[in-house]
Amino acid sequence: MSSEVATILAILIVVLLVILFVVSFVIYVKTPPPKGCERLPKDKEACMHCDNEGCKLYVPKGALKPQEEENKEDVGHD
Repeated sequence: MSSEVATILAILIVVLLVILFVVSFVIYVKTPPPKGCERLPKDKEACMHCDNEGCKLYVPKGALKPQEEENKEDVGHD
């Protein structure tokens, strides 16, 4: 394979990867959230008192360090 063909092939692969990235990102942005998750808070502090064990942000109460427990208790009591 000549160096010109290898260069063209490399450029085509890079262009295809960029196009794939852009298309997948656009599809990701346009995908609506799953049913029941439309109004989830955007930050972790808003859900520190949540008991939903299925949530990816859920932390068992015994798993927090003492400093984090103090911060957790102070959140929302102002």
